Amino acid sequence: MSAIRRNSVQIQQHILFRGQKKGIQATDINELTDTKSKTVFFNLYISDLMRKDSGVETYKYNGKTYHFNGLYGYVYLVQQCNAKGIR
Repeated sequence: MSAIRRNSVQIQQHILFRGQKKGIQATDINELTDTKSKTVFFNLYISDLMRKDSGVETYKYNGKTYHFNGLYGYVYLVQQCNAKGIR
């Protein structure tokens, strides 16, 4: 293996493993506190955001009406995580 290739592999490994964060995908604060997680991620589905016939917010654009749902559950989860120092 050439010196350049070897150095490239070492740099890539250093970048990949340095400061790795361990977390959990969750939708419930209890899952996070039970596992002592310090990092969380969650999926925000477009189907949760937009509704076909009704929603909290209505937006008209180019002759079409769009309905958006409130994301109160996600907002509350983020607030709870922030209060407990979970990122």
